[in-house]
Amino acid sequence: MEAWLVGNEPAVRLAAFLGVLAFMATWEVLAPRRALQVSKTQRWANNIGLVVLNTLLLRLLFPAAAAGIALHVDAQEWGVLNQFELPPALAIVFALVVLDLAIWLQHVMFHAIPLLWRLHRVHHADLDYDLTTGARFHPIEILLSMLIKSAVIVLLGPPVAAVILFEVMLSGMAMFNHGNVRLPARIDGLLRLLIVTPDMHRVHHSIDDDEANSNFGFNLACWDRMFGTYRAAPRAGHDAMTPTPGPSATPTNTPTPTATATDTATPTVEPSATATSEPTITPTPTETATATPTITPSPTVIVAQVGYAYGLNVRAAPSAEATLVGYVPAGTQLILTGPAMPDEDGRLWQPIQLPEESLTGWVLAEFLTTP
Repeated sequence: MEAWLVGNEPAVRLAAFLGVLAFMATWEVLAPRRALQVSKTQRWANNIGLVVLNTLLLRLLFPAAAAGIALHVDAQEWGVLNQFELPPALAIVFALVVLDLAIWLQHVMFHAIPLLWRLHRVHHADLDYDLTTGARFHPIEILLSMLIKSAVIVLLGPPVAAVILFEVMLSGMAMFNHGNVRLPARIDGLLRLLIVTPDMHRVHHSIDDDEANSNFGFNLACWDRMFGTYRAAPRAGHDAMTPTPGPSATPTNTPTPTATATDTATPTVEPSATATSEPTITPTPTETATATPTITPSPTVIVAQVGYAYGLNVRAAPSAEATLVGYVPAGTQLILTGPAMPDEDGRLWQPIQLPEESLTGWVLAEFLTTP
């Protein structure tokens, strides 16, 4: 069986990809979870085009792929599993679990390190959200992911069959949990005890920073529960949740600042005179705190860590749906340019300035602290 898998690895992976793609596409038509806002033809052309490009690059730079690396590791008897006599089935299951954890940690890392986040933002920058979003990645991220998997394979020494199965699961589950499909609540609740469901992963694509830095899993649902990054649902609900990057708009119920933003200009923010006090920082549901810190009247504040993310999105207006104009890592000192303003949900937004990059805009006040 293993010899057959190795000999037919490209065909097996292609057949699995096309089969899951066809199944999920049909499911999305028959039972969509949300109404899509952007042309599917345009998005699918872009996303599938990235898949083709990434596949060609991988085959060019890694012609043997992960399975070839696993074969070499096995021949050299490298890795932990090659030092023990385990039943083949147990070795495969153990390898699948470890590889799954490695991808979870990789995902967290691509959110936590600003340089890697710039690559991973391609995945989160899809104009809508469906099964093809799960295949949309920057080519450099794909290459880095292959290097990380290769290092794990060398250290672990997994069976070749486990590596091929994992690669099939990786692409198939990515399309499944990004699918715009509706599952009955009871079935979803049962499934997410073991695997990542579409509703569970959709939270990760929320436009809100704290929600986007949760539910990092792609296959096994246990890691987010174990490491404290699990969220059951977006605070606005799945139908009202805005996926990243979302529409460029300011809600009509939100006080409108005198700020403008385009794709080529940095907004200038004039603080409103209606607010008279600085905001109180309230921990989010996923954070714990022994006291409620307050931003004191200070010319500067510091961006605090947001869960497993190390930074904040900067918006053109005090709203999670406003145009994204920048990103600031944790530890960055920002200058306050005026009093905070609430959005329609009552969350406080602070106007800030980052002089080094001539960046001005609005960030969530709850993730700021005094120097």
